[in-house]
Order: sequence, then C-alpha cells, then structure tokens
Amino acid sequence: MLAITMHASTAGSGLGDVMKALSAIRFSESKYTEEKHYEMMDFPMIQQGVLRYESPESLAWERGDNGQGHYEIHENQLITRRHDKVETISLESMPALRAFIESFRATLAGNERRLRQYYVVSFSGVVESWKLQLQPRDRTMRRFIDQIIIQGEKDQLRLIEIHEINGDWSRMKLEPVRQEYHAG
Repeated sequence: MLAITMHASTAGSGLGDVMKALSAIRFSESKYTEEKHYEMMDFPMIQQGVLRYESPESLAWERGDNGQGHYEIHENQLITRRHDKVETISLESMPALRAFIESFRATLAGNERRLRQYYVVSFSGVVESWKLQLQPRDRTMRRFIDQIIIQGEKDQLRLIEIHEINGDWSRMKLEPVRQEYHAG
C-alpha cells in the first residue's frame, strides 16, 4: 500500500480544508467491504469489491471477484456490466440517481459547491478525522434516502453509510490501495 501524506498547504480544520485536500487527488483506488442490512433479515448481505475514482468525473466500482457487477460513471452516463450484459443510463433522465451518485463523486472531487447543490451538508471534525452528513435536497430521493454519512481521514474516504427511509441501511468500509495527485 502506498504511503499517503497530506500536503502541508491543506492542513486545517474545516470542510473547505477537507475539500481542498480531496481536490488534489487525480486518481484513487480502494478495496471495499459493504454490509447491507435489511429490516426483514436477521443478518447482513456482505459484498466486496474495488472502488476507483479518476478526477474529475469518472467513478467505477466492481463487485466480487467473478465479475458479478461492474459499474462505471463517466460524466452523465452510468454504464453497468453484469456478466455479458451492458446497459447505459443517462443520469440526466434519473435525477434521484444522479443526486445519489453525486454524494460520492462530488465528495471525491472535493467539489463542495456541487455537493451542496444536491445535499444539505453538515460537517464535523478536523482534517485528520472528519464526517459529512448529507441530507438529500431532491424530493424523489428523500422518499428513499434519509441520509448519507461519509467519514474520512485527511484526503481519504474510510466509511460510507446510507440510511434508507424504510429502515434498511448499508455500511461500506474503504481501504485505500493507491492514490495519485495532480501535478503542481
């Protein structure tokens, strides 16, 4: 695993400082373990995979070791690949899905303005250990998602929790594998 260090110019204690640190990342890759808890089940569903981000608009995640699911977001397109089937969806046609995706993409890009466009944002902590609580602005999304919690350390996301209105929730733990920074 690469050693990740915080650029001295990004040290600080507020949301702006965290967003500045995140915006310096050109590429990141993390392994994840996701637990999905359903109200009607006594045990969680567990999935593992890899999450990749390339600044400013590309996000991809793969579930499982056998190609159980591959999802890519490029600009305003969601591309899903499951086994031999490929499907493309325009995010413009699905505002709630776009808002959900922006919780990850805008955070990874360090784009506070775009994050606030889709969410009411609450920040706590300092750069070394921080937490975002996101409440959806989109009415359709609010019918499904109560809040999204993202926790991190410096310029790394470590935990993403999604709390649904129906009581279901998921927790994705991220283990950074590789990060590259913009030149300069």
